[in-house]
Amino acid sequence: MRDGGADRHTSAGVISPRLVLRPDLVFQRWQAGNGPDWVVGDALGGEHFALTDDEYRLLQLCREPIAPDDLRQRFLEARPGVTVSAQELTACLATAVERGLLVRQHPGGSLPPVPAWREPLARVLNPLAIRLPGVDPGRWLKWLGSRVSWLFTPAGAWGCGLLCLTAGLVALARAEQLRAEVPRLTDWLTPGHALVLWLTLAATKVIHELGHALICQHHGGRCRELGVMLLFGAPTLYCDVSAAWMFPRRVPRLLVSAGGMLAELVLASLAVLLWAVTGPGPFHSGLLAVMVVCSISTLVVNANPLLGYDGYFLLSDAVGIPNLATRARGWWQQRMQGFLLDLPVVAEPLTPWERWFLPVYGAASGAFRLGLLVLLLAAARGVLAERRLAAVGDLLTVLACAGWLLWPLQWVGRIAGDAGLRPWIAWRRVWLSTALWGVLLAGLWVPLPTSVVVPGQVEPAGAEPVFVATPGRLIEAVTAGQEVAAGEVLARLENARLTRRLAELETARDLTATRLEGVTMDRGRNPELAAAIPQLTESLRGWDRQRSLVRGEVQSLAIRAPRAGRVCSPPAMLGGDPSDDEEELSGWVGSPLDPGNQGCLLERGTLLCAIAGGGHELRLLVPEALLGQLAVGQAVQFRVAVGLGTPTTGEIAAIGARPVEGVPGELAATGVIPTQAAGRFAVAAPLEPHYEVRVTVRGEGTGLTAGQTGRARVWVKWTPLWHRLDRWFRRVFRPRLPV
Repeated sequence: MRDGGADRHTSAGVISPRLVLRPDLVFQRWQAGNGPDWVVGDALGGEHFALTDDEYRLLQLCREPIAPDDLRQRFLEARPGVTVSAQELTACLATAVERGLLVRQHPGGSLPPVPAWREPLARVLNPLAIRLPGVDPGRWLKWLGSRVSWLFTPAGAWGCGLLCLTAGLVALARAEQLRAEVPRLTDWLTPGHALVLWLTLAATKVIHELGHALICQHHGGRCRELGVMLLFGAPTLYCDVSAAWMFPRRVPRLLVSAGGMLAELVLASLAVLLWAVTGPGPFHSGLLAVMVVCSISTLVVNANPLLGYDGYFLLSDAVGIPNLATRARGWWQQRMQGFLLDLPVVAEPLTPWERWFLPVYGAASGAFRLGLLVLLLAAARGVLAERRLAAVGDLLTVLACAGWLLWPLQWVGRIAGDAGLRPWIAWRRVWLSTALWGVLLAGLWVPLPTSVVVPGQVEPAGAEPVFVATPGRLIEAVTAGQEVAAGEVLARLENARLTRRLAELETARDLTATRLEGVTMDRGRNPELAAAIPQLTESLRGWDRQRSLVRGEVQSLAIRAPRAGRVCSPPAMLGGDPSDDEEELSGWVGSPLDPGNQGCLLERGTLLCAIAGGGHELRLLVPEALLGQLAVGQAVQFRVAVGLGTPTTGEIAAIGARPVEGVPGELAATGVIPTQAAGRFAVAAPLEPHYEVRVTVRGEGTGLTAGQTGRARVWVKWTPLWHRLDRWFRRVFRPRLPV
């Protein structure tokens, strides 16, 4: 027997000696995937259940009170070509009794009622959709239906189709504008955008649910309940159109299931056309929000058959398996119940198609729901952490985990609380399963060796830096990697101001010296000139001192090597602001020794290069999200990107306090660090902050060559598995929110 409405757990119970079919049930023949089937409507409970033809005939034999043994005999006489075991009959009757289709002749033998707290608890523990009690909308829904009845005429259907087609063509024609205007995800996470998105979602879902209800009413069905549901935290409507299961033909049932998505498609089409003819402004942005919500929510949520929304009911009816989710879940529950009980499993008769489709769908649906919940929680925790509300995110996580854990515990408790099933419980398997589950949970708290992998580059060790002492324009320079001797010129700079100043000082000094010489020669003929000699002598000494200082600065424009060794480029960075006139180029990028920086201006204190001796060290670039796990002294294993061999070992010697401005060209070329360029003169700047970490290589670093790139594995503090998973989700779903 197949449940066409609400999902209910089926368990074997004690069958009454005499059973009778409820007289108020309504049966309707309908089209299913595997041939004609029946749907029974329970007007009292507002539920609908799908039956096979044999199940329908079996229930019809119960219109008069009958014992199960006599019922089996009469069923076999009525269906001579069908065989049914006593166990199969017992399971089918127990299901019918539990669903209220059959009642016992004497009141003392009835099954215990379903606890009143079970339905509210089921609603609260579903974090994806919390459904609140609703009302009967029959009167005003008829009023609304009479005013939009033209939509269900052939002309209305063709008009809606033409509207959608036109909107699709407009969207294609404005594709570039759409890509430019649709904001990034982080923009939607600002308070203003989030409120607009939230209200838009609520409004569109109201129209979505009205689409279901109006189509159901148009085909003769009745919307039994209309209420409010918190869908992913946003208030929206829900409507109970389970009466559509009574439709004998499949097409109306499919239209009812797709009614919400069709309504959203029409709404999105109207939004596209209005968006195309309006200018920038709040109304324009609101239309864009409607387009985004209708497209994403329809495709990702409603049309997804793995969730319990429209796509699920479309798939269930299309493949001819009513109540697909419950039957798939029941397949797994039967196997679990067979494992926990020393009773033979009375499996539901399945077709070859259902025999493999049900377990596959059940596993896929459960895995997808769990993954979706984890992703939503991770994203919510990232947003709340950015707003300094991490405690709220932790509370949501605890509630969600409790909801997922309570379902299996409630199911096992149901079996343990059944007096008829308790003697058959395989306690050894139960305790073994509990112990294994406990070990798995405890394993989440066991500290495990943990490492992080970051990119790095080999650099010479003990390099002595060479700085620019006097600013000037670079005329010539050695190349990186070149071997130089002590005192050899590394670079020559040109400073026109200093050159002019030196020439002025030379001229002034020569004029003073000439005047002093003339006064000294003429003091015999003119004794009054002798008084000027001391003043001229002191002035000459002053000019000499100034000339000596400026000449030293001019000489320092020829930068020399302080020691013998290999020339190493400094870390890539952005120099001065570049000029738009290439003849007046003043800025530089990367390294001052790069050939493209000839003629650039080097300010005083600029790191020109470094002169290295023997040995190597590692320079790692660590993203900000991993920096907190690193500490001085941690062990490091480094392996070059090209070639095989023993990895180089070392330990962290220093951790940078400020983010680096640029990524070395060798690392940027590998693409391991996402970078961006800011124009013609920009360096490869990392998209997210990276910090420099220096690693001392143990031994001499045999086989390493300066400039090699690779990956370094840093062994950090031992952490439990749950902490590593939490950190990974925080890093992946860590939005950059505008302040």
